[in-house]
Amino acid sequence: MNIQNIEAFCRLAEVEHYGKVADELGIAQPSLSRMIRRIEDEIGVNLFKPSGRNIKLTKMGKLYYQKVRKGLDEIQSGADTIKNIVDPYYGSIDLGFIFTLGPEIIPQLLKQFRSDPERANYKFKFWQGNTPRLLGHVKQETCDFSICSYLNNEPEIEFTHLMDQPLVAIVAKSHPYAKKKVFHWPNYPKFQ
Repeated sequence: MNIQNIEAFCRLAEVEHYGKVADELGIAQPSLSRMIRRIEDEIGVNLFKPSGRNIKLTKMGKLYYQKVRKGLDEIQSGADTIKNIVDPYYGSIDLGFIFTLGPEIIPQLLKQFRSDPERANYKFKFWQGNTPRLLGHVKQETCDFSICSYLNNEPEIEFTHLMDQPLVAIVAKSHPYAKKKVFHWPNYPKFQ
């Protein structure tokens, strides 16, 4: 199968007019007809039927279009992925982070990252979860990196300290501990 023939078929399926597609592709209409005929001969079915001055996909043509369109999209996605990796000014980053960083820290980091014009075109895909889940994403390489808590006994992972986050205790206003200004954990071994 010739990819140019398949691309021409997809465009013809979308426009439904030989003359317009031939002009668009910069080829003669008989050349386009031969491209389509080669595909039809190879798979053994008619892909188009006449419809007035235009054409329409046959039932098999519709099915074929759905499949090859997905294939062409995957091919384009593969090419885009490689271009993104090779081009230092364009790419994508899969970033994981724990829930507490979502409201403030991550937006600040993104703003700072994108303030450099060379990084403005980067796209981000976000993974939000708890630390064990984020470590799993990094190990499976579905995440480029994650911002999470430190865990012991993770020899496959390199941890770098970025920041400390304060933890707070919260209680209902009606709770006896609500009157306390300071909460010392060792002084409260049993919660009631």
